[in-house]
Amino acid sequence: MILTVLIVLLLLAVILATTGQLALSARRSSADQNATLQAQYVAESGVARAQARLNLISKLLDTSGTVTTADGQVVKTGLQIPDGTASTQIGTMVQSLCGVAALPAPSATPLPCPDMSTVGGVLNTLTSKTASRLDLFTTYIKPDAFPALGYPLDATLPSPVQSFWTEVFSNAASNGLTWSGAAGDGTYTTNVGLKLQSVQRSATDKYVLVLAVPRVAASGTVSSASRKLAVSSPTTYRLEIGRGSFAQYALFTNHHFLDAASETACQNDPVNCDRITFISKTSFSGPVHTNEVFNFEENPVFSGSVSSAGCVPNFTTSVDITGTEMCSGITPGAYSKHTFTSAAAIGSSTTEIIPSICGGGGGCSKPDFKNGVNWNANYVPLPTNSNDQQAAAHAGGLYLGGGVSDLGLAVSTPSTAPTPPSGYPKAQLISYTKGGATTQLATTPDHRVFVLVGGAWKAAVQVAATGEWVDAASAAGAAALAANTNPLAPTAYSSFNGVIYADAPRNADGSVATDANGQPVTGIQRLHGPARTPASDTTSTPANTPPAVADFAQLDVVSNGTVHVGSDLTYETPPCTGTAQTPNCTAPAVTNMLGIYSAEGDVALDSPVNYGAAGMPVNAKIQAVLMASKGRVTVDGYDQGAADDSMGNVYLLGGVIENYYGAFGKTDGRGYGRDFVYDVRTSEGIMPPSFPTVKTWTSVIRRGIANTDGSYDTATIKLDGSQIQWKANEN
Repeated sequence: MILTVLIVLLLLAVILATTGQLALSARRSSADQNATLQAQYVAESGVARAQARLNLISKLLDTSGTVTTADGQVVKTGLQIPDGTASTQIGTMVQSLCGVAALPAPSATPLPCPDMSTVGGVLNTLTSKTASRLDLFTTYIKPDAFPALGYPLDATLPSPVQSFWTEVFSNAASNGLTWSGAAGDGTYTTNVGLKLQSVQRSATDKYVLVLAVPRVAASGTVSSASRKLAVSSPTTYRLEIGRGSFAQYALFTNHHFLDAASETACQNDPVNCDRITFISKTSFSGPVHTNEVFNFEENPVFSGSVSSAGCVPNFTTSVDITGTEMCSGITPGAYSKHTFTSAAAIGSSTTEIIPSICGGGGGCSKPDFKNGVNWNANYVPLPTNSNDQQAAAHAGGLYLGGGVSDLGLAVSTPSTAPTPPSGYPKAQLISYTKGGATTQLATTPDHRVFVLVGGAWKAAVQVAATGEWVDAASAAGAAALAANTNPLAPTAYSSFNGVIYADAPRNADGSVATDANGQPVTGIQRLHGPARTPASDTTSTPANTPPAVADFAQLDVVSNGTVHVGSDLTYETPPCTGTAQTPNCTAPAVTNMLGIYSAEGDVALDSPVNYGAAGMPVNAKIQAVLMASKGRVTVDGYDQGAADDSMGNVYLLGGVIENYYGAFGKTDGRGYGRDFVYDVRTSEGIMPPSFPTVKTWTSVIRRGIANTDGSYDTATIKLDGSQIQWKANEN
């Protein structure tokens, strides 16, 4: 009996000991699990902090935003590049940042950027070799943007801004920005940075830097428990830096009047004066902007964005403390039947809006802004000269001093005369007449240049002193080659860049000579393409109008004087083949492009009433972007001839950018009507070579994946990949 009791007591003791041990083990296991779970939360806090740093970087790089500090100061974010900064300066900085030997040509395939650690020394070691690579960011992203965005810089560092960007773009060994912090009862460490993958020059003044986010690692520690998280980001991002081309506009006017006299009359008497009026027959399919204000009647339709700066008539300009040019006085809003309505009363919108703008007599206009309207847009200054285009013509284009009496464009094929140079199925022909002598050039799809000598094509070279092309085998050509005068490619087939510059006669002080009426003299007396066959046809078709611009060619015809156009000018493969009502834009990927730019005169479309056979035909077809930065794009003879609409329309595929609004015809039927189709390619940055750009530089972050229409959405850089987690002692 006693033995039995002892055995039972022993068993009870064993059971109690075992139960206690199990309870203690359970408590320990629960505590460990709790600590591990907390470590997981702490590590996730580290990932969240990494995303916050990416949000900061996105805001620092994007000019579209501002931030207000605690003391009420408004700080601009993004690359604050002063207006008018030279393209070469920005290009040099972009090239240095990427670490490539030279920037690609506009619209070329992106160039890969070498790893930051392999070019010019290790980037995260501040040396004389690496410091300049960050100039784009350290020069144009202002230090006050950091604290305004909640990230005070370390003032103890000798170059805190440079140190920040050095860590962001550092090599893989240093993992970008690294830091630690506390979260609850634990601590975390994390890192985040950017990798620069490639650079693309999508237009003359537009650069695209493709960015990737390397894997972010975050660790969390609570007591003795640790967890690690790794987050990948498969999405790439585009940092787009540039300034828009004026080619992006369907219509741009600096002064929304016919001339200075009309503007002064409206300044003195706003009600009883002649204003440019958009009526129900008005239809624009691309962006429309004026630096002044619009006048509407009836129901005009605008398919693209519409904006006005609201500058008063005969405005002057000044520069503010940030270097931004602005007009002297503004009255944002619009007129309807010569009665003004303020912007506040009309309302702006980024989506479709059909406001009622009521004028005198009780009638109201209802313009349809299908893509929104902004009555408070920034003033956009026009360029004041054509120096960039003149320089481009000297460096691989065609420079023609003293102006030309005739400039012809045509496409050469085996069935034309002349036929293309040997070995080429097609060529772009450029003929010009100076001083009674005519020169015939041909450029090929690989940008080589040939000159016609004695009925045979000869390889040509550009002579630096004159800017013209000569037979490379001639004495002048041999001297040009020997002097290595062409910086682009000192060979007999030097590369042609597409810029043709006719320098109008100048005064002794270098200014453009003027005629008896004080107007700039002509730089190109007649720019033309092939004639219609037969010339009596009243409608231009591909069958009766040979193209002026080959399907591979991009040309920009420029002069500081007036440019006269005397024929149809058409593309071999136009992106759109319809009219304003039905544009039929089915080929947005074609590459032929023509710009016509007068820096100080007009772009004059010559009426046959005034110019006879040397003028434009009935229902003229012009496929080009037309620009006159101090004059107007107008029909020379718009108020001449019979008042019977017999001239038909000017069918324009492209855009019009002008200082004053040029007339094409009269409401009584004299002159031409307008039928404008917007070249949608210009909205994507495609433009004629060296076409003028706006002064203001911008920077924006976009997702690296294109939409179906080829556009890219704006974005914040994100950690959008999957998370992988493991214990601290696991690989």
